[in-house]
Amino acid sequence: MVKYLIIGIAVMAFGVVIHAQNSCHLRELDLCVASGLASGQNLPTTVAEINKQCQGLKEMNDCIGNYSRRCSTKSMREFLRSITTQGDVQSWHQNFCEKENSEERQQYLKHATCLNQAQKEARTCMRDLTVALDRAINNDVEKRIPEMCCAVRRMRKCNDDIVENKCGKEGKKYMNQMVQSIAGTRLPEIACRDFDPTSKKCTSILPAPGTKAGNTRSNSVLSRLLNTYSAL
Repeated sequence: MVKYLIIGIAVMAFGVVIHAQNSCHLRELDLCVASGLASGQNLPTTVAEINKQCQGLKEMNDCIGNYSRRCSTKSMREFLRSITTQGDVQSWHQNFCEKENSEERQQYLKHATCLNQAQKEARTCMRDLTVALDRAINNDVEKRIPEMCCAVRRMRKCNDDIVENKCGKEGKKYMNQMVQSIAGTRLPEIACRDFDPTSKKCTSILPAPGTKAGNTRSNSVLSRLLNTYSAL
């Protein structure tokens, strides 16, 4: 579940730029994510594991929320609040994390074992996304959005292909519904709909799959967050 929450955060954070104040350090976000990852890197397959990860994710969200209140602009805080307070996000969290016998949990547990196996292969998708985002963030503004759109769309296709191969169309459908519920918005999907990851427009600007990350520490909070997961 942590992996899919991170994908959700990646989708939600796609257009987010945090305005750091003097008292704010990006290391704080690393520690926030670490607190969530500490609750378990693999998808939970039992009720006890779900409860443990839900608690860890709550602590991570609270930590990120505290950082956002101190370090982001008012308009950005309002934007994030409008996403995280949407009905789908709150409903998913309540049904999944607060109701042990909910339909949401039953549906999840039906697919959990297979998705848990698929996510291990899908870490290559996340690594490719990290490398692409690192390059995009250092590009000129007019090149940044196309490269980020292509990178996110390629990651989604890579992940979808692996899940469908392992878990079938039903498993892929459930995974996408879960990611949508966690992210709470289809904004990046809508904004990037014209960027087919298999098109020449994307393949000509993206690093080739399997490209290794550079040796320097990334300046992108999002890519560092994703890299933390994919390196596990």
